[in-house]
Amino acid sequence: MVEDRDFLQVICANPDDDGPRLVYADYLDEKGDPANAARAEFIRVQCALETLAPSDPSFAMLHGRERRLLEEHWRTWLRPACQALGEPLPVAGRTPEKSRLHSAERYGLHWVGNSDRERHEIEQTAYDSTPYFLAGNFRRGFLSRVALEAKPFRGPKYVARLFERTPIDGLTLVSYPLAANRETINAFPNNRLRTLELIDWENPRLPLGH
Repeated sequence: MVEDRDFLQVICANPDDDGPRLVYADYLDEKGDPANAARAEFIRVQCALETLAPSDPSFAMLHGRERRLLEEHWRTWLRPACQALGEPLPVAGRTPEKSRLHSAERYGLHWVGNSDRERHEIEQTAYDSTPYFLAGNFRRGFLSRVALEAKPFRGPKYVARLFERTPIDGLTLVSYPLAANRETINAFPNNRLRTLELIDWENPRLPLGH
């Protein structure tokens, strides 16, 4: 019996190919429930946007749909990454108005850039000390990039687990010692990573554009 993790393995093994992602979207549609249908549509919309210029007549409509789907469902879609990293889970199913009033809401979705090529960023915005997972964004239907703050109790195994569960292709490491950088970089498959950013500063704010 084919399961979600089987599709994920194929997607992770073929990071540049939209085919497995679109096949997975068809599989989600076949499940017949609204949540999976929304995820299937999001995968198709983001894959289509990757091929279009902002001047394309379809771009504005698809970008508007991408935005609506993400704003409604990003908390649920971020949960596997948070579980892999040992981070608090987003509070699922809350409207933005309720989220601001709820003490458990640690994460926020923001849109950056101009109207022609607006990008999103999800970051932890409510915390007592700088969190491990700082920020991330979705591309081609899945979490694509993450920014992590160095923590002595969060070793390379967390990053390895993240790469097993999500097709990450971009990584930002903040305030990592040199030895920890090397260990962390060695924790993921060489064919997966497309961008690597190393930052050493205090209290970073990281807009992660595609």
